[in-house]
Amino acid sequence: MSLRRAAVAASLALAPASFGCVTGLPPAAGAAAAAPTAATTATTTAPGTVRGIQMLPSSQRPAGAGFAARVTYTSTGVGGESTVVGGLVYVPSGQAPAGGWPVLSWAHGTTGLGDSCAPSANPVPAGMSSYLSTWLQAGYAVVATDYAGLGGPGVHPYLDGEIEARGVVDIVRAARKLSPKLFGTRWAVAGHSQGGHAALFTGHIAPDYAPELDFRGTVALAPPSNLTPMISSLNPDITVAPQLVPLLAYIFAGLQAANPEFDMGSYLSPLGAEVVTDAETLCNAALWQRTQGIDIGELLSRPLDDAFAEVMSATFDVPTSGYDDPLFIAQGVDDQTVAKFTTDQLVDDLTAAAQPVTYTTYPSVGHSDVLTASAQDALTFLAPLMTP
Repeated sequence: MSLRRAAVAASLALAPASFGCVTGLPPAAGAAAAAPTAATTATTTAPGTVRGIQMLPSSQRPAGAGFAARVTYTSTGVGGESTVVGGLVYVPSGQAPAGGWPVLSWAHGTTGLGDSCAPSANPVPAGMSSYLSTWLQAGYAVVATDYAGLGGPGVHPYLDGEIEARGVVDIVRAARKLSPKLFGTRWAVAGHSQGGHAALFTGHIAPDYAPELDFRGTVALAPPSNLTPMISSLNPDITVAPQLVPLLAYIFAGLQAANPEFDMGSYLSPLGAEVVTDAETLCNAALWQRTQGIDIGELLSRPLDDAFAEVMSATFDVPTSGYDDPLFIAQGVDDQTVAKFTTDQLVDDLTAAAQPVTYTTYPSVGHSDVLTASAQDALTFLAPLMTP
């Protein structure tokens, strides 16, 4: 940690000028949109480069936010290629502390794969706005990536952990470029469901991927893991719970997007090919409707096999060693989307590898409710880690 903090201190001398404190933002901060900053026309492809900023009106700010904006920024996508990603940035009301607010980079759950599914392109749901307010009111600046391919070039490589994580890290870099006086170098990641998966990958790569930042810890809520053996055993004769069919369609579409050389189509029936193509553009509710009355076996023309498992494992499997900073994992006992036994196995593997993990389960709590059930525990977990 001491070497990383030394690097952080050195980087402060090179930080770009602030665009002002919360009370000194441009007049357009209260308008639906602002004239693009000079960053909009930036040509560099360095991760975290700001490409554009659109101020959001006060009606779109979570409680406790003194400033809100949609940003676009550069990250690293499929094949290591530079890509442009969108996201949201929020700053707490009041005067920023010396060195800027500590930053919480939020990784969202599954919304879909199409551009219209990008969280920054839609009003923040009331429940999520309330959750983000918890962090803002606790004194964190909050940044929230859309992930690569959601509202940007290409198909979203769903559950590609490395690509998700880069987007989560690079929006912190982008926020720092907007204002190092508002967005500090101390930061942590939190995420739910797909975002819990992204959060774990972020915790794994952050110290090396962005050594100029001061990463402190990971909060992963209901993170999917240990799915490769189960999914790779599927065949045309198998049946699964109906609520998992759209999720599997997203996984198949995302796996193809993340691995263009892999022939996912060779496993799909004609109906399966249609559904997976539709999954590339449909958001959650629409894909749920699209897949009503369809079982997973109908999507497949032949059994998934070792070749499929190898590609899925390399794309999806959560690392179980190599974490430098503490992990908090929360799991609802009654979760019907991310089964508790899969998270139990993940934690067992992390523990066996002597990783710094704290695991808390919540009786009678399902997949979505784990956000509110675990909120105070997550705040308590991070508080001592985020001290200057």
